Amino acid sequence: MEIRRFRVTVLTPVHIGTGKTMAPEEYFVQDSRLVRFRPGAVIGRRPPREREAFESLLRAGNLGEAWNRLRVWAAADRASWLYEIAMGPRSSAELGGSLDPSRRRGEVFVLPWNLARKEVIVPGSAVKGALRTAFVNACVQTRTRELGQRLAELKSRDGERWRRTNEVWSAMEKQALELTGRREERDPIDPLQLLRVGDAAVPAEMVRLDRAEVRTLEGNASAQRIQIHCERLLSKADGRPAQFTLEIAIDTDRARDERVRRLLGRRLEWDFLIQAANHYSFGRLEAERRRFAFLGPGAARWLPGGNWWEGGRMLLRLGRFSHFESLSVDGLRDGYNPQRRRAITEGDSRTVVVTAAGAVTFGWVLLEPE
Repeated sequence: MEIRRFRVTVLTPVHIGTGKTMAPEEYFVQDSRLVRFRPGAVIGRRPPREREAFESLLRAGNLGEAWNRLRVWAAADRASWLYEIAMGPRSSAELGGSLDPSRRRGEVFVLPWNLARKEVIVPGSAVKGALRTAFVNACVQTRTRELGQRLAELKSRDGERWRRTNEVWSAMEKQALELTGRREERDPIDPLQLLRVGDAAVPAEMVRLDRAEVRTLEGNASAQRIQIHCERLLSKADGRPAQFTLEIAIDTDRARDERVRRLLGRRLEWDFLIQAANHYSFGRLEAERRRFAFLGPGAARWLPGGNWWEGGRMLLRLGRFSHFESLSVDGLRDGYNPQRRRAITEGDSRTVVVTAAGAVTFGWVLLEPE
């Protein structure tokens, strides 16, 4: 294994989804900060009479009063606190008031946490996923016509099932990496199995809760009734970027495998990986800025400056709200707009956070070798 350590700078907000949310009865807001606590621990330490009164409120369906009482207790019980983070003004205003359970709003999309250490975990799998997309994109570019024909045949055969099972990417990946194999050969090898990416940790002070919003091509807000409050990493766009150290390793012995050489025309090396990542990521970044002009004015605040691509640096996009264009490949991009019921190659909206630099999209990070 050849291991390289990278210093990662978060350029724009990053939210790595866990599929979980923090319910309104699991946090309270104090001085524009969100405090997450353990409800069971709080209730368990209350006197019996107070616990009985709380349970009576629940049985009566008076959830709003019960939750608000729980929050008051939690604010005085620091031993129950799991962590606290800063909040943006919109999240603070919308989540800081009394709870209205009839509306059932106030859920927060959380990052992966190591609660014992009060740190956010950036999973290596998230970074490897971004590298995988760039890698597949590089392998596709000399075969777009051939692969386009194969994908068209699959879509014609499977009809609507194609959309429902997301077979576009699965088929693309197998064909691009030659994972289908050949009868006369031994089992195919996935070149991305030669990569190992470790997890990284980010302290709680580098995390903030903000409301994400959807903007149209013209920059207008849409879907105003939908509240998306998510924990995210602070970024260069905020003027105070989160930074963390990440290790990436290449299995140099297996990288010499003849099946890898045939696919790439060379063995898997750092230069290929870095060039693939930068070519793909910078192309997506520039295409997004051209299509969504409202993103341009504040971009100078967070864009990597100078010859950022030199010295083994890598530009990547991580996490949720990256949009399908950053999860597909150039020349064979195939999305679907369910509202308009038609195929698309580019989306008409972006999910953004409004920072001091204006509206910025999610996910951009820069890796610099240490």
